[in-house]
Amino acid sequence: MGWMAALVGSLAVAAAGMGQANDGQQARGAGGPGRHFGAGHRGERIERELNLTDKQKAAWKQIHDAHFQSIKPLIDQERQIHTQIREQLDSGNADAEAIGKLMISAHDVGKQFQASRDELDAKLSQVLTPDQKTKFDAMKQRRMERRHGFGGPEATPES
Repeated sequence: MGWMAALVGSLAVAAAGMGQANDGQQARGAGGPGRHFGAGHRGERIERELNLTDKQKAAWKQIHDAHFQSIKPLIDQERQIHTQIREQLDSGNADAEAIGKLMISAHDVGKQFQASRDELDAKLSQVLTPDQKTKFDAMKQRRMERRHGFGGPEATPES
């Protein structure tokens, strides 16, 4: 029983972290209607840093709006999974196997979000000049380093 309690506890911590990450992503905006690269000041900062023209800003907005519409089902699916995880954990009789399966589902949805983000970045890049694309690629690299620590997700202790 001790290992199961440890597993459920670990999953609870992971689920809470995923819920907070999701809430943070929603608060920052996943590129919702009317948003550019990011929400609010972040999007404005990126537009300034890249020195986007009005035509480019309009194109980015259109790309983001289409992207947001395309990921709505993923957002709903992710929300449902996190609700199910919380319900399991709050039930007082959590089923570790069910939680594990839900965590795997959440991970799979996360992979789909990343693929969608990569597609979004590729479309946004098509609107940029070569100099802007170089700056944009550097921004994406900094974003990855912040998300995964210096060296990115493939970093090993030896690197």
